[in-house]
Amino acid sequence: MSKQRHLTIDEKIVIETELRKRSSFKSIGTLIGKDCTTISKEIRAHRTSEKTGAFGKDFNDCLYDFRHYFACASIMKWLDEGKDIE
Repeated sequence: MSKQRHLTIDEKIVIETELRKRSSFKSIGTLIGKDCTTISKEIRAHRTSEKTGAFGKDFNDCLYDFRHYFACASIMKWLDEGKDIE
């Protein structure tokens, strides 16, 4: 295992393609000559999440946790009118 501080772009591409194949961190590390914790840290540092809604529904990034789909629109209307929501 090499003691380099950074991963090269080629190593990052290998990590990405192997993750798409559902390879383990250990097998990816062996493939590129790095420790499996290096792979884990790289993934943790650069992961992103995709915001999706429930089945058949759009994603709702509402500030308030309400169960009704029309709540955000109503709250925004109340706030525009200067009403307090509490």
